Amino acid sequence: YPIAGSFLGLRSASEGHLQLCPSSYRARNMAFTFGTNFKQKCQVLVDDLYKTSLYQPLYFDAFVQYEVERQTLLYAVPLLITNIQSWKDDYSKKYDDVSSWILTRRFFMVDNIIGRMEDSSDHHVMYVQSLKIFTSLQKDTTTGLIYPPYIELTYASVSKKDSGKSVEVFFSSIYSMDMTRHERDMWISLGVMMVVAFIATIIDTWSWSNRSGQVSINCLTLVQCFFIMSGHLANAIFIVLVPSSVWIFIFYKNQKQVSILPHDGLHNEQFLSFLICACLLKLLHVIHLIFTQVNVDIFLVDWEKPTKIETNQQQQRQLQQQQQLTPSVWRMYLVANEWNEIQTFRKTNTIVQFILVVFFLEVVGLGYLSTMDPFNKLRNSNYNNNANNDDAENIFIVHSHLFRFAWICIVYLTVGICQIIFVLLIYERFFEDKIRQFVDLCSTCNISMFIFSSDLYGYYIHGRSVHGRSDVGLRQMHENFAREEKDIVSKRGLLPDDEEQTFEIIVSNKLRNNIDRITKPVLYSQNNRTSAIGGIDKEIEQSVEAHYVMNQTLMAYIDHTLTDVDYIVKKKSLLEALLNFEFQFQTFLGTFYRDNGHSFDCVLFYGHEMTLMMFEVLLMTCMDLIFTNYVLDAIITYVLMEIVLRSFRDSFGRSNLARKTMVDKRFLI
Repeated sequence: YPIAGSFLGLRSASEGHLQLCPSSYRARNMAFTFGTNFKQKCQVLVDDLYKTSLYQPLYFDAFVQYEVERQTLLYAVPLLITNIQSWKDDYSKKYDDVSSWILTRRFFMVDNIIGRMEDSSDHHVMYVQSLKIFTSLQKDTTTGLIYPPYIELTYASVSKKDSGKSVEVFFSSIYSMDMTRHERDMWISLGVMMVVAFIATIIDTWSWSNRSGQVSINCLTLVQCFFIMSGHLANAIFIVLVPSSVWIFIFYKNQKQVSILPHDGLHNEQFLSFLICACLLKLLHVIHLIFTQVNVDIFLVDWEKPTKIETNQQQQRQLQQQQQLTPSVWRMYLVANEWNEIQTFRKTNTIVQFILVVFFLEVVGLGYLSTMDPFNKLRNSNYNNNANNDDAENIFIVHSHLFRFAWICIVYLTVGICQIIFVLLIYERFFEDKIRQFVDLCSTCNISMFIFSSDLYGYYIHGRSVHGRSDVGLRQMHENFAREEKDIVSKRGLLPDDEEQTFEIIVSNKLRNNIDRITKPVLYSQNNRTSAIGGIDKEIEQSVEAHYVMNQTLMAYIDHTLTDVDYIVKKKSLLEALLNFEFQFQTFLGTFYRDNGHSFDCVLFYGHEMTLMMFEVLLMTCMDLIFTNYVLDAIITYVLMEIVLRSFRDSFGRSNLARKTMVDKRFLI
């Protein structure tokens, strides 16, 4: 309607009558595509608002057009003006109270006529500063039925004094639905997973208590239970959030008639709260994991025996004496260095992981599928094809945090799992298996390894050489390899005619007490090192003596020559393997459980790939909540994981290795 009130006709909203920002037909059409959450903002010159040729002073009545039994009907859309005079003093309270709303029918976009006064420089223009169209789906609808929409308007005014300035105007179309049923389903799923997490926490805490020799519940047990539970709760939340977000995305993008929408408002806040909680809980779990790994007890057992040689002294051929050559320490340093290198080795290459993730999300365009529109197109979210540059800056489809989370998880986990499959099935089989190579190195160097992640529980790598000696020359070394290739020597395993070299172990309290009695004085002196004269020499002498006694004790233990402690070799039952739990603990008898060949990787990053990958996904999605930029999210996550977390693990792991193996830290490269 013009100011005179005559009816000019019906016009489609997609022609731009409700938008003060200039935009292309494509952008205007997208704004009114059903189910699309659309936002637009731009700067409008104040001088242009005075031009009736650009902004005609027209009045509008808004209607929704629909059909009933092939008959076209119009439904009047109510208007809510947010800055009416009666709401001036108590806006927020009255806005929240729907019963106090004052609804109208007719509105204008720009009024540059009524405020004009003759011979006056103070000419005011009223304009719509913000226009929002709210559409809500009916509860439990499967055919796209909606409740009557409404328009929310906010007016502002300018005067001639503002000439030369610009004002910012907004337009948005918002769709919502009752998410009570989806929220209920998510809470049920979370409840079930929380119960599973609680049961898993009890089992793992009980297992840790047994492995640590705890006879009762104490503060240390409760602290351990807290960190174990944090990991399981994070897993539970992650397992619920990922499938639910992917499910909503698939159904929203592929529905013929709109029946489901992404989370919004309070439900979106709940989703974000769950996501942040999962990230924080997983952070606690990873910190506990690293703390455990950098405090494991490591003992190297050198099987090499002193070499006896015959010498002729004072040119007396009949008089000979035996001298013993001490075995070289470089073999032990070599094993320690290799262990130091694989401490932070992972199945996936982190830099390749993030490059591929960014490539698929940004370059291929999978990340742009996270927009809240019912289309599946790999295109820029600004819809700037065939549009001018102003459109590209001012028009955009709203991105859903739920969908962005879903796509980060889909792409990241897919790339990561593909890397793991490639490494396990191809790379390690045909190129290089660092874990298996480390076991081979131990056998070549004639050195076994005890690794205790708890007081009574740990891992054993049997590196005793089948040739008796490894401190030999190059020719002898190649001859030894040739004998193994021809299978004319015994097997490398702990038991006769057995290839099994790695074991999970449970030792007796008696053996553990002997180990502590030998090592604790040395560790205490290292922690309380002084600069007294002769202090360093005394400390070195003490370390050498302790290393010798420990070496002899563990060698005797493996050879079953200790009178008061012994062990048996067996295989874990299926239930023990599934629960990662040992049902039998004996006071004087230890148990060596056959494993899969590399169970000791549980004290390395290598054995916790999925835990680290899950934390990276959660961390990247939390970064995305802040920056909403896939490239920046990936860079920050990479820096935190590689430069901070990995460096921390590497530094403290090296220090722990030097202390526990009594190897000089300066020789750890």
